[in-house]
Amino acid sequence: MCIRDRYMGKNTTSTKNLNDGLARLPRAFYGVEQHYKTYIESDAELTVLLRRLEEGKFLRDHYVEALSVIPDRNNPNNAFILLISFEHILYLSQQDRKLLWHIPTVKIANVDTNTPDKVTIVLTETSKKNPDRQVVIVTRDQRVTNHIITSIRRILEDIQQS
Repeated sequence: MCIRDRYMGKNTTSTKNLNDGLARLPRAFYGVEQHYKTYIESDAELTVLLRRLEEGKFLRDHYVEALSVIPDRNNPNNAFILLISFEHILYLSQQDRKLLWHIPTVKIANVDTNTPDKVTIVLTETSKKNPDRQVVIVTRDQRVTNHIITSIRRILEDIQQS
């Protein structure tokens, strides 16, 4: 079942007069400012998914962007989605959209890279899952690595200013 079917699912509103080609998921709005861009179906899908994950835990999150992360070029089917909101960084399986981990952005101390194919997120405190206070995202692509670092740093700057 596609996300559109789940979203439209048990809706009591009649859709029989709508042309299937016109029915689409709600537009994604970006960041705290809630600005919009040209309609992007994948962003709309991920915005709906964000609100439904973990029984609505991320319902109030402000979607920023999502990036496809392929840690192993020899196995492109093993891909992930790095979903960035103003409040959380989420890492999902691209195949089944299962949430693998998430980090509240207020618990991020720094983000950096030691190599062009890895992003290291340094946390403000330890946890059972992160006793060394860091999370490493393997990207295998320097452009993706730089983009992730820039996006997260921008959010951290905005948090410090607010």
